[in-house]
Amino acid sequence: MGTETRMTTTGYISGVWDLFHYGHLRVLQRSRAQCDFLVAGVAEDEYVFSYKEHWPIIPLRERMSIVSALRCVDAVMSYCGPGDMRPLQYHGVTVRFVGPEFGRYPAQRAARAEQERLGVRFVMLPRTPCISTTLIRRKCCEETAR
Repeated sequence: MGTETRMTTTGYISGVWDLFHYGHLRVLQRSRAQCDFLVAGVAEDEYVFSYKEHWPIIPLRERMSIVSALRCVDAVMSYCGPGDMRPLQYHGVTVRFVGPEFGRYPAQRAARAEQERLGVRFVMLPRTPCISTTLIRRKCCEETAR
């Protein structure tokens, strides 16, 4: 009787996860369906401000608590930018899940090139239609203005 060794596929998806909504849940579930162990990176507040030019509404620790409570997420780590390799190295990530907007910034393109060089495979997942944190923020502002 032979012993079989099964390789574990460790996936990684990063996001801000502010004002957690159905689109966030769906992309995390779709990511988890394609790996054995899913690590969710949660963007640090200062990093979010550096490129979105506004602070997250929900602070980092609370966003990490929300994401870590999900059955589809096995581990949560904060990250400070697309080139932050800590979550990938710590967990031995073999596949990274990204949205269609990934690669819009030079730092994202550089991070992808480096991570692919290290053997990380990239999988693009579509956005959930008609929902985003930006749309929620906009709708809240419109409602407040009425």
